[in-house]
Amino acid sequence: MNQTSQIPKLYGRYIDDIIYGPIELQINNSNINIIQSAFNSIESVIQFTVEKPGPDGYLPFLDFQIKIDYNDKQIKYKWYNKNIHSGNTLNKLSSVPSHIKNNFLSNRFIEVKRRCNNKIDEIESFEKITNILSMNGYTHKEISRAKSNCSKNRNKNQYNYKTSLHNLKPLKLPFVNNKCITKIIKAIRKYELPINIVSTLGTKLCQLYPMKEYKSCQCTICLQITNQYNCNSRFVVYKFTCKACNKEYIGETCIAIKDRIKQHTNSINKGDSKSALSNHLLLEHPNSNYSITNFKLDIISRHKDSIDTALCEAFTIRKFKPALNRKFELSIYNLYGQLHN
Repeated sequence: MNQTSQIPKLYGRYIDDIIYGPIELQINNSNINIIQSAFNSIESVIQFTVEKPGPDGYLPFLDFQIKIDYNDKQIKYKWYNKNIHSGNTLNKLSSVPSHIKNNFLSNRFIEVKRRCNNKIDEIESFEKITNILSMNGYTHKEISRAKSNCSKNRNKNQYNYKTSLHNLKPLKLPFVNNKCITKIIKAIRKYELPINIVSTLGTKLCQLYPMKEYKSCQCTICLQITNQYNCNSRFVVYKFTCKACNKEYIGETCIAIKDRIKQHTNSINKGDSKSALSNHLLLEHPNSNYSITNFKLDIISRHKDSIDTALCEAFTIRKFKPALNRKFELSIYNLYGQLHN
């Protein structure tokens, strides 16, 4: 922005979304192009696009459409959903505590009422939210109650002990049913305990019945790797080495290694050029037998979850720079490694 002639009137950022408003009445395309070029020059694999206001002057940003009214010197808001939005949201039948659903309904309307500057935009936004909530099983009575809650001034002395969330100690409890959690909350309020109930999910089926990794079954995959791993090993970083030219490919998988190899095998059998292994055989060994057996498999490491596995793969690729990994993969992992040094 230092390259432009004027400082923007509006600048905001939320994760990967940036909103920029020029100080002049008409958008200066040259300034916008300069800013876009500056952002895109930082890293070639991360490119920004520009979205300009529509004919009505509104620009979509997150859950709202925003318009800078230079005459009234204010920012106008309207609630917004993309055209491709499916309409799915927190469903009435979902296994979530009822008080969370009630807060969810009220917060939809509170946010609109807090943002919208005029009654017309507010009514239009309320209608859109009402339609989506109705699609997700909420009754007209529940939606009307949520609308009325956002207009009421709640009694400030209703919960004297609840002066600030910072003063409350979180108590995590597994969610069983609404009746149980309601009784606990009533008891906490009755005795004015400085506790904030946080409902957590119960034990998942995958935790009760984890995927077992049996001993080596002496299959072709188990015979290639050491006794420490087998064809059912998950969350691993692996390496394929071409038997003809010794070029390497490094990857990771959170599913069983045998299932990941099946995916590589299918790509090779189809001659898929998007696959690094298949493309290598097509370009550099066209006269060879198109088979996964052209590569030697090694397991580099094993990890506890998908995040650790992805991190290890990134640093391993950055360290060894395998020839068969694509250039854009190398650029991303180099950048990722630099950010975490």
